[in-house]
Amino acid sequence: MKLRYKLILVIVIASTLSLRLRVFIVEAVNISGESMLPTFEDGDITFIFKRMKPEKGDVVFLRSDNDMKVVKRLVAEEGDRVAIRDGSFYLNGMIDERHEDIRNTLVLERTLEENEIYVLGDNVNHSSDSRDINYTMDDYIGKALFVIRNYKIHRVAD
Repeated sequence: MKLRYKLILVIVIASTLSLRLRVFIVEAVNISGESMLPTFEDGDITFIFKRMKPEKGDVVFLRSDNDMKVVKRLVAEEGDRVAIRDGSFYLNGMIDERHEDIRNTLVLERTLEENEIYVLGDNVNHSSDSRDINYTMDDYIGKALFVIRNYKIHRVAD
């Protein structure tokens, strides 16, 4: 009889810890779509590390308007000046070579406001990102550090 209670207690504790881990620290995610090619391919698995402060260049997960998780690259933060012109993305006057050849984009030039962030998909011409949706740090969930593809672990490229 005591063994049964110990087993139930172990299961309850393990379930509680697992849930807390997922909610507050790390969460596994299946990647769907092509907006982050070549960093992520459709079907890749990654983990959202929730307690990490994002920096420019990090791949981040955000909560969208319809409460879905989206994955993009953080390219600018509050106070940064962003511009898109002649098919290139500019950050504080310098071309961001990762996001060149942007097609069908209106000329944009502005300074990000307090708490605002600017994100782009690595596959910029097939991405819905800050050109379409305004994101703030309130939308930030966490960042990705590695990807599992074909049963191998790879570091997410900066």
